[in-house]
Amino acid sequence: NSASQTGNGAFFPLARHKSWFDGHSFASGLFPFGNGKSQESSSEAVNGYYGAYLWSLVRHKEAETPNESTSEGTDFARLLLATEIRGAQTYWQMIPLKSTNQTEVTE
Repeated sequence: NSASQTGNGAFFPLARHKSWFDGHSFASGLFPFGNGKSQESSSEAVNGYYGAYLWSLVRHKEAETPNESTSEGTDFARLLLATEIRGAQTYWQMIPLKSTNQTEVTE
């Protein structure tokens, strides 16, 4: 239900945990906790969307024919996975600055 792509159900709206603007998932959905929105564990979210992707491959029998085009469900799961990974890299992974002059970094 967290990877629902139809968005027409009262109980399972379109990608109900996902903030498309922020690029990551929330533990409480899009509704804030008392101290603000609750960031989902990035590893849980990535693995959850990866599981949705794998399930979509099996469900649509695409695992048997990997070189053919994929279904909308599989593409949607890949989109959820890719944006979650990008969000985790953007907000949580600290990448050292690249510098051509090493003395600038050490000073």
